[in-house]
Amino acid sequence: MTEWLIEDDEARAELLADTQSAMLAVSGKPKTAPLDAQVMRHVLSGALAWIAGKSLAEIETTLGGEPQADAITKRACPRARSLASAVIPRGYSFVLGLIAHVVKEVNPFEVQDDLDQQMVECMSTGLRLGYDTTEKLFFASDAKDALGRVQAHMMWDATNRELHTS
Repeated sequence: MTEWLIEDDEARAELLADTQSAMLAVSGKPKTAPLDAQVMRHVLSGALAWIAGKSLAEIETTLGGEPQADAITKRACPRARSLASAVIPRGYSFVLGLIAHVVKEVNPFEVQDDLDQQMVECMSTGLRLGYDTTEKLFFASDAKDALGRVQAHMMWDATNRELHTS
């Protein structure tokens, strides 16, 4: 999905117009800058950190912010917060939802063995909630002890380590 939006200026402009200012903020660009391929690549690094279970401070650093700065406005992780509160739920997740809808309408699951229907149906929700696999998404929804996305990822990792060492 991201490569398509990086390469297709028209699709990017139409599908992400609502989140353009948030995407520019995430990338540290002025609000008048164009939403170009460079911005998309920069935002992608933050999105990948989000679904990998990184903390907001780690995501902020990935995006070029300064979560350890003296200024409280920088310590509040504005880039990461904009990513998590606007870009992902209103931009990327929206686009993935459209893609999932089209894929379900075409229904290629019987002829394309490597396409997982459950993954297609859950990918938008997984991205929005911050998980990179359906297994982690379901684990997190069942892990009532997890206080949030980062902790759910840590619990997932610990559970998988235990399974592989026993």
